[in-house]
Amino acid sequence: EIQQLRNIATARIGAALGRVGHAVQSVTIRLSGIHKPLGVADKLCRVVIHMNGRFVVFEELGPDAARVIERAAARVQSAIS
Repeated sequence: EIQQLRNIATARIGAALGRVGHAVQSVTIRLSGIHKPLGVADKLCRVVIHMNGRFVVFEELGPDAARVIERAAARVQSAIS
């Protein structure tokens, strides 16, 4: 499952960067579990994009890892279009 999530994240964020990919110096995608009060575990997807000498950070939180990756990718795409 971890490799599958890694593949989803790489493909979705890569596609979201599409036309500005040439300006991107690096991308870090981190998926982690966050324990909220009352023992509810959520997934956090954090995308850090280094481009044109600055860093842009996107974070999404939710109960389903694949879904938070999709939402993070949608935010990346929306921000660069």
